[in-house]
Amino acid sequence: MITETIKKLNKELCDAEKEGITLLESHLDADSDLKMKETHILLTTSKDDWKTLGITNEAGRKAYIRKECEDLQKEVDHTSLQLEINKTMQKSLKRRLNFCMTLLQQQGE
Repeated sequence: MITETIKKLNKELCDAEKEGITLLESHLDADSDLKMKETHILLTTSKDDWKTLGITNEAGRKAYIRKECEDLQKEVDHTSLQLEINKTMQKSLKRRLNFCMTLLQQQGE
C-alpha cells in the first residue's frame, strides 16, 4: 500500500513540476508583455502628447502607464500567484513523499 502511495505521489509531483514549468513560462511571457507595453508607451509618447493628456510630471506619467497597463499587470499578478500555489503544492508533495519513504524504510527494517 505504501509503495502504491509513493508511486501516486511521484506521479503527482512530476505533473506538478511540469505544470510549474508551464506556469513559469506564462509568468515570464506576461511580465515581458507588460514591460514591452510600458516601454512602448514611454518611447512613443512625446512631450507634447504628455501635455495634451494634462500630464506634467514623472508621477503623472507613471500613473498613466499603470492605468494603461492595468490588464497586463493583473495577468502578471495572477500568474505569479499561480506559480506560488504550485511551488507550495510541490513542497507538500515532497514532504508527503519523504514521509512515505521513511515509513517504507522502517517497514523494511
